[in-house]
Order: sequence, then structure tokens, then C-alpha cells
Amino acid sequence: MLTARKSELEIQVQSVQQAQLQLENILAQLLELPSPPDQQIQAIQQSLATLNSELDRLNQQIAAVQREMDEISSIIQNNI
Repeated sequence: MLTARKSELEIQVQSVQQAQLQLENILAQLLELPSPPDQQIQAIQQSLATLNSELDRLNQQIAAVQREMDEISSIIQNNI
């Protein structure tokens, strides 16, 4: 069950990273315009900040699941 949860979280991380990459590409294209639209740039930057926060949260969850998996593995090893 923990392995499945970790895999699910890793898939979510990949999804967030893909969204970040897409937004970063759009932002780069907008910044190349002679008159970049400030509101769109600000909206994209805010979205990127939100995605970064989500990525941090997911990575923390992955670390917690991994710690739990390590603890269970250690308990099993100590009882063999």
C-alpha cells in the first residue's frame, strides 16, 4: 500500500513538473514579445509559484512515505 502511494505521488510530481515546463515555455515566449503583456506574465508567475509549492508538498509526502517504508523494513529485518 505504501509503495502504491509513493508511486501515485511520484506521478503527481511528474504532472506538476510538466505543467511547470509548459508555463515556463509560454513565459519565455511572452518575454520575447516587443511589448510583453504584464497581466499574463504575472498570472503565469503566480501559477509557477503555486506549482512550486505543490511540488514541495508532494516531495515532503514522498519523503514521509519513504521514511515509513524504511521503518517497516527495519522492523521486519530486526524480527527475522
